Amino acid sequence: MNFYGADTEQVEAYSRAALRGSERIAAAIDAAGSRVHTMEWVGPDADAFRSRWAELCGRQIPAVLDLLRTRAQEAAAHAEEQDLASADGDGDGGAALPERIGRWLQDYEALESDGFFGDLLGGPESGYWGSLAWNGLGIATDVLGFLPDPTGALTAVNLVPDLANVGIGLYDAAQAFQDGEYFGVADGLLTSGINGLDGAFGVVGLVPTPWTKAIGELGGMLTGSLDIAWSAATMAAQASAISGGPGGGSTTQFLAHLPGLAFDAVTGSDALTDATSSAIDLVDRGFGTVSETVRDAVPIIDPILDLPQRLVEAPLASVAEGIEGAGEAVNEWIRDAVPW
Repeated sequence: MNFYGADTEQVEAYSRAALRGSERIAAAIDAAGSRVHTMEWVGPDADAFRSRWAELCGRQIPAVLDLLRTRAQEAAAHAEEQDLASADGDGDGGAALPERIGRWLQDYEALESDGFFGDLLGGPESGYWGSLAWNGLGIATDVLGFLPDPTGALTAVNLVPDLANVGIGLYDAAQAFQDGEYFGVADGLLTSGINGLDGAFGVVGLVPTPWTKAIGELGGMLTGSLDIAWSAATMAAQASAISGGPGGGSTTQFLAHLPGLAFDAVTGSDALTDATSSAIDLVDRGFGTVSETVRDAVPIIDPILDLPQRLVEAPLASVAEGIEGAGEAVNEWIRDAVPW
């Protein structure tokens, strides 16, 4: 039998290798970037290095990776077209649709998420500000829960952000799992769980009997206090990320860095900070491997998880680039002014 064209299996293997390689490079840049912004290094050389890093790893390399992904997807599409054109009608046509679906799932490139507010507003830099504002609003509504509320109106108002945060937390956890980010999963589950408990006690408190009101009020004060503390920690994590500090916007990762920062402030040694960063990198790499293994074994997971992200990105898609650009400019100005 004469053979014309490319070996489509090799082309598809190249496409998959290129896509996975681009993901690994992007993850390595993100991990190294957090160290670049948190290392104790000041002066003209440090400023020049960080400026070069922002240009090379913040713009040039991501542009090359985008091109690599595009070429890999094109190669996979050409291989699929060649396989379809090569079908000889000997009875395999009935398997064409399942085969195409299988190849599509195999070659599918998952979206990268910047968390709910980053996806909504166009990127991580603007997402920090969105999360900061939202959690500030959450603290204000939680404080209302401590005021006398004979009619239950304040409790009903407080339920709105609680229920919203349950959804936002689950969204962030799912997207972080897809991106292989352990601390993002922890952040999302904690956000969802704390607000779910707070909302549950709020619902119990709305039931018009003396004992349900008592349980709802007591439980609501406990979970409300916990919610305020978590929201405050999340705001601190966003402020740290905005100013180029540790955590990358993750609340649990920021909290993990606090002992090292305190130790460094007292002793002048960055040994604990370095050890913490190394441990965080190790955990994220291990979790990333688990995530990739699971998603490779069940390829339908990625398209399912990408669906809500596409819906979140859609409303502001036409202005998202401008919002993210403004957020990046403001954050860069702040980082130049803050001597981390």
